[in-house]
Amino acid sequence: MARITFTTRTPGSPTPSPDLATALPLPEGWYCLATSNEVAPGKLITRRLTGEDVVLYRLRDGAPKAIRPYCPHLGAHLGVGGRLEGDDLVCPFHHFAFAPNGACVRTGYGTPAPKARLTLLPVREQNGLIWVWCSHRDTPPTWEPLGIPTPEGIASPPRWVTADVNGHVQW
Repeated sequence: MARITFTTRTPGSPTPSPDLATALPLPEGWYCLATSNEVAPGKLITRRLTGEDVVLYRLRDGAPKAIRPYCPHLGAHLGVGGRLEGDDLVCPFHHFAFAPNGACVRTGYGTPAPKARLTLLPVREQNGLIWVWCSHRDTPPTWEPLGIPTPEGIASPPRWVTADVNGHVQW
């Protein structure tokens, strides 16, 4: 029986390490995570972006929001049991509430809110799609998603078709 030992990559090594400890960064840009109708008011959905979860939801005025999914208090996943109270996102564990700007505005204990904040991600809604900006350097967007003009001035709702195409990966 052969024994295989995995080691980290050394400079000049011809193949990358199987442990993928230093994965290559993905291209910086806008990634489509949902259609507009999937992100209904009062509903939270979780999607994957570059191997990590992102929680999407809508404010009462219809504006989409995208956040990293973990509560800064003790790390509960806000997409699993979290809920919206008005425009505040409430953690399912200790019921900390976060305003649309990410700031903690109240706790479930009635104590003063800590200076905890959610990590907000840049999000845009364009042509019936929800786009989230991904930057491995945490830089802000340098360009906007392209709007698709139509004779009516607005694109028709998207239709989903599955096909294999050559392009960069999206986890």
